[in-house]
Amino acid sequence: MGIKPAHPRRRKSDMRKIEEEKLLYRLKVLAFVAIVFGLAAAVAVNWDRWFAPPVEKVVTIYGLHTCACAFSWGKSLENSGYTVRLYEPGDLRIPRADVHAPPNSQGCHIARYLDYFLEGDVPAEVLQRLAAERPSARGVLMESHATQVTAGTDAHEIYLVDAGGAPRRWFTWMHRRVEDKVSI
Repeated sequence: MGIKPAHPRRRKSDMRKIEEEKLLYRLKVLAFVAIVFGLAAAVAVNWDRWFAPPVEKVVTIYGLHTCACAFSWGKSLENSGYTVRLYEPGDLRIPRADVHAPPNSQGCHIARYLDYFLEGDVPAEVLQRLAAERPSARGVLMESHATQVTAGTDAHEIYLVDAGGAPRRWFTWMHRRVEDKVSI
C-alpha cells in the first residue's frame, strides 16, 4: 500500500471549473457594488426633487463674481433655515429678465423667492412676512443704505414693486444691532 498524497493532482477541467466559479463570484460582487453606487448616485442627483424643501424656504440668488454681499446674505438666510441656491452668471441681464425685475435695477445681485424678485439683502424676517401675506406685487426692494434712527438701530424701507415696475412703500424694517460692550 502506497501513501496517498494530501492533495491529489487536480485535473485541468477541475481547475477550469474552480477558476470559472471564482470569476463568477467576482462578477457578482462587482455587479452588486455597481448597483449600490448607481442607486446612491440616483438618490444624490434627484435629492432635491424627491426630498424638496418647502417652496417657502427656497431662495435663488444670482450674484456677480465681484459681489461679496450676495454670499454673506445667502449665509444669513441659510442660518435662518432657508435653502439658498447661489449662482454667479457673467452678468445679471438674463436673471433680471427671468425674475421680472425692473430694467433700471442695478444691484450686484438679484434673487427669486416664491414668485417675487428680491433686490437688496432682504432679511429672513421680511421673507417670512412676504410668505405669510403674499401681497400683489412683482417683487421686493430694500434700501441699500441704512438710516440711523437711534444708536444701535438701523431702519430700512421695504418697497413692493407693482406689475408696472413702480415701487410703493410696504413697511419699515428695524434691525437691532448687538453692540460690543466694553467694561472698564
